[in-house]
Amino acid sequence: MIIREAIQEDNQQLIELQKKCPMCSDMLLQLDSSPDFFNRSRGYKDWHLLVAEEEGKILGAAGYAVQDKPIGGETYSMVYEYGVMVDPDARRKGIASSLQREIEARTSGSDYMHLNITEDNIASHSFFKGYGFEPVKKCVPLMVMAYKEHKVEDLKIRRMREGDIPVVVDLLNETYRGYDFYEPFTEDSFMEHYGRLPFYSLNDIYLFEQDTVMAVAGVWDYDKVMKFTLLKFNNRWKMMRLMTKVMGLLTAMPKMSGVGEQMSNWYLTPLGYRDPDAASQLVGYLLNLAYKRNVGMISLPLAADSPIKEVLSGYRYGEGSFIWYMKSISGKELPDVSSKPLFVDVKDV
Repeated sequence: MIIREAIQEDNQQLIELQKKCPMCSDMLLQLDSSPDFFNRSRGYKDWHLLVAEEEGKILGAAGYAVQDKPIGGETYSMVYEYGVMVDPDARRKGIASSLQREIEARTSGSDYMHLNITEDNIASHSFFKGYGFEPVKKCVPLMVMAYKEHKVEDLKIRRMREGDIPVVVDLLNETYRGYDFYEPFTEDSFMEHYGRLPFYSLNDIYLFEQDTVMAVAGVWDYDKVMKFTLLKFNNRWKMMRLMTKVMGLLTAMPKMSGVGEQMSNWYLTPLGYRDPDAASQLVGYLLNLAYKRNVGMISLPLAADSPIKEVLSGYRYGEGSFIWYMKSISGKELPDVSSKPLFVDVKDV
């Protein structure tokens, strides 16, 4: 078996491997990054995708991206690891361990590694703890349901223009001042950051304006990057699905996906505001867009203690759970990330 960098010619094998490696356990989701598996990684500036290959067949893969992240006022070189998968027919052969050792060898000059794992993925928790990762924060992906039209002040909402970049940058930096993992934007870094996201442009960002810009929010059509199909759900989801069907006879209710159905999703990015009510209006406007385009939900990953949840309090949303892990690869002690809010980049989930 060899570990090497993935190349574009590996695309179809990686897509097929991904389909064999569903995510979560309580709600089993099949991932599908067709037609281009590499789009998941292209949002990062310095990214690498490794594959484990044996006799021409890809049996495992893992991605990582190296970024500078501030924690507690200090900036560190951080390695974000993502997309680890091993062919179910080739497990218990040390493939995941070989990939992990290779990533750590390649990034030994950085300070820390970090990753996130859904709370119900017991095997992954055990594996990464065995490699010295420690849980540091609980995070929640909020899935805001787009199932009806909301009343919003449309006349105060417009698309972002290039001339708005300075005020948007100031607004985002103000919103996330003091957050760990948030690197303040400059005008150039803002354009570079969002310019790298596949299928994203300034046309996807909207402003709520009342004398001045009070809120900014954008939507990333993630269905074009990765599709999620529900393969299995637990009894809680089954009961919720039944209840929403019954209540839907009387009033508008969210549609709960069934087995074999795709869970259509946009990501909310960026989100910044001076006034929570203005941001809430803007989210309602984006939910209306999603509803008209048959998109089932808009997702926003947050640290569990994030004050930004208040913006979504007026809307129906589901709440998942994943655990953020960190590991030192420099010999430094792990920094404390419990006392401040943690900024969660949508690329990292």
